Amino acid sequence: MKSLKRKSRVSRFIIIGNGEIDDIRFLKKFLRKDYLIIAADGGYNHIRKLHKKPNYLIGDMDSVRDLPKNSNSIRLIKYPKSKDRTDTEIAVEFAIKNKASEILLFGMTSLSRIDHSLNNIFLLQNIADKRIINTLFRSEEHTSELQSHSFISYAVFCLKKKKTNTI
Repeated sequence: MKSLKRKSRVSRFIIIGNGEIDDIRFLKKFLRKDYLIIAADGGYNHIRKLHKKPNYLIGDMDSVRDLPKNSNSIRLIKYPKSKDRTDTEIAVEFAIKNKASEILLFGMTSLSRIDHSLNNIFLLQNIADKRIINTLFRSEEHTSELQSHSFISYAVFCLKKKKTNTI
């Protein structure tokens, strides 16, 4: 696992995965300079929709459309496709190794990849066990909250979309 060469004392991370983000504009509200942004593989596709760049792109790159070329502002950390951890797990480990005090997670759930969704929800406990504040977001609307019994850990994600009836 590579380590971050720090120019500043930023210890707050946003990790964006390849799962569903209901409203990409919701994510944009959080993309500030006081957070280091990690795109976990296909999470890069979400960031590109906002015309933003992550600080790091981490993973095996099997879900990235149009891999960035000659971008000095994005640090690419590539892993082999055959591995025992998901790209998100690797991104979380990177943030923890680099002394994260807070990790915000976006794009971590998807009905098409329930295995990854469940793994990402369980990652919250691993992060909380290290006494790191962490939150998993799906959208600003249609959310529910799960609370952990340890330090500070909660997940906010869409359980089902609201149905609107028109008459």
